[in-house]
Amino acid sequence: MRLNWLLERLYEPNAELGSRFTQDPQFAKEPINWGDLRCSEVQRLDDGWLVTIEEAAPDCPALQEYVRGWLRAWGWEKVTVRTER
Repeated sequence: MRLNWLLERLYEPNAELGSRFTQDPQFAKEPINWGDLRCSEVQRLDDGWLVTIEEAAPDCPALQEYVRGWLRAWGWEKVTVRTER
């Protein structure tokens, strides 16, 4: 699973700032450390999957739904996405 690739697709280059960040407004107010955002673990559970993403606060529903939505579209069922700092 290339989940980190999915997270990297959120970045857009910005010549003025000299860094990369997302311009998608759905993530604008979520406490996310874009510089170090990454999937740290994917666990197979008895009733589905648990995906852990580091460098995003636990209250990032848009980011969690973004990942969950793509994984469901790719055929994963019962996916729980946990974000943690």
